[in-house]
Amino acid sequence: MLFLLVTKITLAKTPVEEYGRLSVSGKYVVDSAGNPVQLTGMSLYWSQWQGKYYTYNTIKWLRDDWKCTVVRAAMGVQSGGYMTSPTAEKQKVKTVVQAAIDLGIYVIIDWHSSSALDAAERVKAAAFFAEMAKTYAAYPNVIYETFNEPLNVAWADLKVYHQTVIDSIRKYDTTNIVVCGTSNWSQDVDKVVGNNLPGKNIAYTLHYYAATHKESLRAKAVTAINAGLCLFVTEFGTCAADGGDPIDKESAKTWFNFLDTNKISWCNWSVADVSEAASIIYSGASVNGGWTSSQITPSGKIIRNELLLKYNLKNMTTESAPIIVSQPENASIGTGQSYTISIEAISPDTLMYQWYFNNQEIADANENSYAIDSFSAADTGKYYVKITNSNGYVFTDTVELNMLQRTPYKGIIHLPGTIEAENFDGGGNGFTYYDADQVNSGGKYRTTEVDIEASEESGGFQVGYVANGEWLEYSVDVDTAGEYQLNLHAASTASGGTLKVSFGAYASATFTVPSTGSWTKRTIITKNLTLQAGEQIVRLAVTNSVSFNIDRIRFVLITPTPIDTAVVTPIDTSTVANATSLLAKCSVNPNPASDLVDISAPGKASVTVFNSVSTIDKFDIEGSSTYSVKNLAPGLYYFQITTKNATITRQLIKR
Repeated sequence: MLFLLVTKITLAKTPVEEYGRLSVSGKYVVDSAGNPVQLTGMSLYWSQWQGKYYTYNTIKWLRDDWKCTVVRAAMGVQSGGYMTSPTAEKQKVKTVVQAAIDLGIYVIIDWHSSSALDAAERVKAAAFFAEMAKTYAAYPNVIYETFNEPLNVAWADLKVYHQTVIDSIRKYDTTNIVVCGTSNWSQDVDKVVGNNLPGKNIAYTLHYYAATHKESLRAKAVTAINAGLCLFVTEFGTCAADGGDPIDKESAKTWFNFLDTNKISWCNWSVADVSEAASIIYSGASVNGGWTSSQITPSGKIIRNELLLKYNLKNMTTESAPIIVSQPENASIGTGQSYTISIEAISPDTLMYQWYFNNQEIADANENSYAIDSFSAADTGKYYVKITNSNGYVFTDTVELNMLQRTPYKGIIHLPGTIEAENFDGGGNGFTYYDADQVNSGGKYRTTEVDIEASEESGGFQVGYVANGEWLEYSVDVDTAGEYQLNLHAASTASGGTLKVSFGAYASATFTVPSTGSWTKRTIITKNLTLQAGEQIVRLAVTNSVSFNIDRIRFVLITPTPIDTAVVTPIDTSTVANATSLLAKCSVNPNPASDLVDISAPGKASVTVFNSVSTIDKFDIEGSSTYSVKNLAPGLYYFQITTKNATITRQLIKR
């Protein structure tokens, strides 16, 4: 007897199959059944500069791995774009549009310009969109964006432009949505209220960058929404408005919540491997997709996690096992640094977590994060999490934590002397230095993330492209304690950049860099600072957003601190005449010292060891005693020796 088993396979619908032709109903984008829809996806970069990602395989990867329901083809118009090479740039757009049609996702055709009100460009825009509408009117996938980011121009003028272009579209496509850019880089959506464009299926562009735009811009959006306007965020970033650092995770989260609440569709800027915080991938990431975690930038990880979260929330059922939204990541951590590994998961019911270290359960590690207060060699190894709910369990990826080691780049720098900015300690980003992007933008001297370029004036190198929050550290040995003059050699095309130079918590100075008129023409700014002797770490930290180049800091000793300084405080006034004898009998040697010292006193005495911050130790001696300073940090210390007649305080330099 022959049995035939037939299995019915149901394939998941594509976004276009699920939602159909979109339209605008009041303040919402809605599907063919009239239900509000929120599209989420990615914008490609300017086509003339990153056209390599305008491919079928890139779009397929964004749909399949990033779960994009929409992509945006940002056709560059000026600066070598469509106005220069119309055929080449138009073909890139067509490639993306056809890929989206074949893959069943939505696609925005974007006139990526800020100067479309120019008469010649306006004519080109109308003709371009007429051609696109004639070609793609039959496809529900297509959305038209007629003007990416108008400058600070009147909405009345923009309205005339948009109407011209919309008319050219509606000759051929009477249905698909048109998104219209608004004043002030598509931020002044409130200016449209009471003067909106006539016709159906029109939305208005809102752009934001999370580190720059906050509540005041959301207030403008609320005004437009309350007036019944449909908004579409065709471009946004997790970073600053110039595409650079910092990345503001909290502001990005606030914006995501706002967009979700109001069912506003969005595309993130951008699919690019250029050296800026807004890029989602690092240089060299394949045009065919397949991007690994190490190829995705911090901003890219935020966006991918958000896209996956939305996809999984939509598709989760009551029978779903835990769904991992964000995995833990490999990391290298400096000795003594704190570090937290975290994951994110969703579930239809309560989640339980168990962390493992080198395949052994970690006791009481039952949260979605695991914190290490002070990283040491004992913490290096492999970590993963078992996540359980009532339907089953899953394991996260296994990640490895390694320990970073500090290495002076060209040996310890002796002061008095010169710190060359490019010779910061080796160790790792976030440990011995911090640079906001992942590449050496200057491309010279070292292969770290720090931006180093050639210095034409000195023939050497300088650290450039500095950004707020970046810092560099150097291992130094102050040979002589005392007052120093610090001479900072720096250059900038703008005034007001600030650099803080810190020696631990005990000494710091902040330099303000004036404009020198050129990135290579340096000036010298001076500050005085009193330094303790011994080995220590110096940090140079950029403390505002005005950029400058750092060449070097020269340390000149002005007034040394006497090494053998002692203070005698008589207890019995009859002993004042014997002060010289007491000084000779109360000593701490050798000085400077790095390991053991001999403490001497005439008879019984109590000793207190302290520095400028706190008391270190207290003990009694009789005659003489050996004391270890090996575990003290380099710097200046005081030994207060109290006999029955007087208190003698001596200084010691710990190397």
